[in-house]
Amino acid sequence: ILVGYLDGHRPWFDDFDALVPMPAYTGPGARRPADPTAELVAAAARLAGPRWDFGFGLVVKDAPTPALAGRSRADRRAFAEDRLRRALRVPDPKAVAGRRLLVVDDVFTEGSTLREVARVLVQAGADEVAGLVLARQPWTTSPGPART
Repeated sequence: ILVGYLDGHRPWFDDFDALVPMPAYTGPGARRPADPTAELVAAAARLAGPRWDFGFGLVVKDAPTPALAGRSRADRRAFAEDRLRRALRVPDPKAVAGRRLLVVDDVFTEGSTLREVARVLVQAGADEVAGLVLARQPWTTSPGPART
């Protein structure tokens, strides 16, 4: 589905230098033993072949962070700007310097995680960072979590 979407909307994505999976922590104390977004992006890379450039390991998450699901918007943002911010790093800033990166994520709730990942990539020298998500939580006007 991801490769088909990229191919079907090629003009929108041609200017990006690499598609980067949203980093997830899978080490000791992790909530999940695997990284489903990285696995999805790796499968897309195998299917796409050379027509899309995928950048693995450009941004990593070095520590576990609390789950943001079910928390208020203010709490999610506070956690993202504190614990998540401290857990993210760019191992090789030269690998992102001057590049336009498209971060692929599975679910978009309100943007705190994507904002922090973009922040660390831009600080490391990326020219531009955008996001492509597979699903989005319903918008809500309440300050609490979205209801489905």
